[in-house]
Amino acid sequence: MKNLPYLINFVLLAAIGFLYYLHFSTTQNPVSMELPLQQEGEAPSNILSGTGIYYVNTDSLWVNYELVKDAQDNLKIEKLKLESQFKTKLSAFEKEYIDLQNKAGKGLITMEEAQRKEGELMEKQQKLLELKDELALKFMEMEQEMNEKIQIAIYEYLNKFRMQNDINFVLGYNRGGGAVLIGNDSLEITNSIVSGLNTDYKAQQLTEKVKK
Repeated sequence: MKNLPYLINFVLLAAIGFLYYLHFSTTQNPVSMELPLQQEGEAPSNILSGTGIYYVNTDSLWVNYELVKDAQDNLKIEKLKLESQFKTKLSAFEKEYIDLQNKAGKGLITMEEAQRKEGELMEKQQKLLELKDELALKFMEMEQEMNEKIQIAIYEYLNKFRMQNDINFVLGYNRGGGAVLIGNDSLEITNSIVSGLNTDYKAQQLTEKVKK
């Protein structure tokens, strides 16, 4: 029984670390002013065919792109499910530990039975730690999949936009850095890009809804 206090403390520390990771690892929207979005079907007023280089505020793009908002909402739901799954297992482990401690303290079980129960708890401890790693990896993979989906959608739209408007480069900037340190405001096309991305996303959602 002397190993039990160390056992439960170790598991609780691991649990706190896991829940802390889930709480703070959800992708956060960069802080930025929301854009007065261009109306659907409205042509970009500052695009001059053949001009060559334009730039986008990636912070504002991330804040205003509806796919990002929906993906993050879904990720938060999945995070809560993983937290609930782990907390359920942890609560059962804690209850079993307290029950064994009480019975041993009151002399309700033999030394041999207490040692056997302690061994079982140590096995469950190992399974809890494995579950912690498994769920953390699962969440990380979901987050990575979400980011890849967003990046692909943005890249594909930017490439289409570039070809339609005879643009050579679309650069990105944000408050923390990026490819553009300073530029002429007339060359910023964030509004047009966000509007087009959201129009395509809405159309995709309607198509998927019709298929269902």
